[in-house]
Amino acid sequence: MGIQYSEDVLGPLTVNAGIFNYNHADGGSIQLNIRFPLNNDYQHTIEMITKKAETCHFTIADAQQFSTHYIPADHPMIKTLQSAYQSITGDEPTLLTSGGATYATLMKNAVAYGALFPDKVDSSHQIDEFIEIDDLIKATAIYAKALYELSHL
Repeated sequence: MGIQYSEDVLGPLTVNAGIFNYNHADGGSIQLNIRFPLNNDYQHTIEMITKKAETCHFTIADAQQFSTHYIPADHPMIKTLQSAYQSITGDEPTLLTSGGATYATLMKNAVAYGALFPDKVDSSHQIDEFIEIDDLIKATAIYAKALYELSHL
């Protein structure tokens, strides 16, 4: 579609054609879910999609923009969360970004803070999702430390 865009902070723009509807009488529709990097020009991207759609005899019926949720790595909250993780595990914390929406998008200063440890199976949102008991106990200690430290910011 000619909308490729990538940056170092949040990575590449992604597109998911997630919902297809069709019936013989009314025709069909395709709903795109587009995740934009921080510095992507939203309006330009929509214009490019509109042009491409028209060449394929599609029309854009609706486009809605939602703000990108981003907290910089040097934010005191992030530093506090990293410190809590490192103090319990002894490991260097790694920051990750997610193209998916989380509970954190509902709050101004919030991030998803999870309990997937290095070299462990990521079964989140899968059939038979699980966490090992030792990891659950370690995660609970990290969360307790993080909450305590955050309450003193």
